[in-house]
Amino acid sequence: MNFVVFDFFVVKILVLNQDWFVEDFKALGHEVVTAGTRNHLDYVVQFPVEDVNHLLSRIGNNFYPDFVLVLDESTAITVSGLEDLKVPICFYSVDTHHHHEVHSLLMHAFDFAYVAHKDYLGLVQNDYCDTKWLPLYASRYLEPAEKKEYGAVFVGTLNPKLNQDRVNFFEELQKRVPVFVTSGDFASIFPKSEIVINQTVKGDLNFRVFEAMMSGAMLLTEESSNGLFDLFQNGVHLVTYKKNDIEDASNKIQYYLEHKDEAQKIAHAGRQAILEFHTSKKRAETILTDFEKSKKNNSPLRDYAFVSNFVWAANLIEKKSMIDSIHFLEQAIKCVDKGYKSGVNPSDKIAPYIAVACTKIDHYTKTDMGYHYLQLFAEKRFNVLFPITMLWNCLHLGKKEEASKILNEYFSDLNPEFVINKAEEAMSDLLRGSDL
Repeated sequence: MNFVVFDFFVVKILVLNQDWFVEDFKALGHEVVTAGTRNHLDYVVQFPVEDVNHLLSRIGNNFYPDFVLVLDESTAITVSGLEDLKVPICFYSVDTHHHHEVHSLLMHAFDFAYVAHKDYLGLVQNDYCDTKWLPLYASRYLEPAEKKEYGAVFVGTLNPKLNQDRVNFFEELQKRVPVFVTSGDFASIFPKSEIVINQTVKGDLNFRVFEAMMSGAMLLTEESSNGLFDLFQNGVHLVTYKKNDIEDASNKIQYYLEHKDEAQKIAHAGRQAILEFHTSKKRAETILTDFEKSKKNNSPLRDYAFVSNFVWAANLIEKKSMIDSIHFLEQAIKCVDKGYKSGVNPSDKIAPYIAVACTKIDHYTKTDMGYHYLQLFAEKRFNVLFPITMLWNCLHLGKKEEASKILNEYFSDLNPEFVINKAEEAMSDLLRGSDL
């Protein structure tokens, strides 16, 4: 089924998690509602998790979206039931370099999707969701200052717990050349700077690349793949240095501070490239064009896709609120139930999330809800992880007779001690970091 949108139709768009592209969509004549956990959005999702139909009923005013856009906020999605909507659902994966495993499974629930970092596209693609590379962009318009107040600057997070390499890099760099290093609002600094330095977390093509170039400063960024040189030419639109190479970076900073005419020429060319190709309006137009061509994803794993998301959410919140963690696990089990009833076996990548969901829900609620599904999947004998998980649960609950039955039924040709040790190893890996 294709979804065709004519130019004279107003499209109703529900945007989740962020407010990116909203003003651009509105400027193009479309009706937009935002929702998520952030207070500045139109509707705050009822945490820990809210069903999308309940959310739509709260919005009211005859608003039913023609299209839902889910924007990555580097954490789990807290709206359930998206996979059941009959309208196109799009996901923009921005922190794929951090969360590509979960995102690759989520792609089975979305109808089309984008990845911000080109190198990670192959890690999340499947045969059912039309997934493309869509680079980031300049998040706002910036006008270059006529008078520059700063030479070389870096504005970004400087937390050794998050990125020790970055802290070390700038400490060493400042010993060689003058660099103003700070965190906070880049918009008041970049336009007044000759050079903006970019340092990435994992070679990602981050927002700073586009924002620095928009500001009219010359961008000095580390050499990386992820599509950087598909978009820009080194020495024309920007200048690169070798990652963590203090000497290379300091030499180039010194050179371009001494040759400001060259720096300004590169900065101007970079800004023109941003204005022409890499604004939020350009990205919004791409998304709408792809929406018009989109069709429903018929992945057999669609019902299972959100299991990983809700297990991830449960893990993130469990130390703060066990009750909220249980709510997320219940959502994961609902997805497990739908998937099982669909008659489709979960993939080997989804199986570990099912094992964790089933184990934790029983541990926290003192029920056999999860064990029931482990038994159902184990009986199909397509993945050894399910009887392994059953065995581990029985051993840790002191159910020795049940554990013996599992060993006899599923592992009769193996040494029991060997199987038990393997079960301990497997579950230790899966549950690492939890309180189980």
